[in-house]
Amino acid sequence: MRSRPRCIVIPMDVHLARGSLYPNLHKLQADGLIVGQWEEKETGRKRRYYHITAAGRAALAEKMQSWEELCRAVNRILEKSHGQA
Repeated sequence: MRSRPRCIVIPMDVHLARGSLYPNLHKLQADGLIVGQWEEKETGRKRRYYHITAAGRAALAEKMQSWEELCRAVNRILEKSHGQA
């Protein structure tokens, strides 16, 4: 069994609007990209853990490819305009 992270790790330069995390998690779950599961700890406290699905991994790979293509296009533009004011 995999160990589970105790929290969601969000890079410091990522800013989430107040109240946006759970609606986004619910949308990802409704779209079948993640699944959520409640677990009760020894203390009696319940926590919800989210796991990415195969469809989620495929969607992530597609988004990452699109992002990389956009970055390359922007870099080409910046390289051509470098030194021009």
